[in-house]
Amino acid sequence: MELHLPLVGHVGILRRRVLGSKGLDVVVDPNLLEPLNRTLAAEARQTSSVVFARSVTALQQLARSIVAFWNDVDVLLTPGLAKLPVPIGWVFEPDDPWEQFERGGEFTPFTPIVNVTGQPAAAVPFDVVDGLPAGIQLIGPPAGEALLFRLSAQLEAAHPWAQRLPTHNV
Repeated sequence: MELHLPLVGHVGILRRRVLGSKGLDVVVDPNLLEPLNRTLAAEARQTSSVVFARSVTALQQLARSIVAFWNDVDVLLTPGLAKLPVPIGWVFEPDDPWEQFERGGEFTPFTPIVNVTGQPAAAVPFDVVDGLPAGIQLIGPPAGEALLFRLSAQLEAAHPWAQRLPTHNV
């Protein structure tokens, strides 16, 4: 069965505001931060408490609508990554921190929403594609860790992957 999760186009912007605002009570020398974290922190300092509160509320509303999706399904299956493994450092190649942020989202678009909802998820090795490892992600209902462990074990038994090594070094 194919279903569509309710997603909001501006979830990345909301996440930037909320992620950048975490831990601002800790004084850190900005020069010790990676450029992306430094940029997120700078944006957070410029974000008003009203905008921050609205962003958190919007993410909470989104999370509730996504969790309601599990009233009709047991597990959602997604690719583990949106791309085959990229070269080490690919995300951070551009100098622009926002381009780095976008690249991270382009490579792993299926995991951030689970971070927002707090649902359990399992990344399961599944195959080798074009000589590179490829996996799937199982997303379960709230408190569904046991279901994911059982399903992951069944997938491993039906489709063993331990001996299926990639032919390329990444």
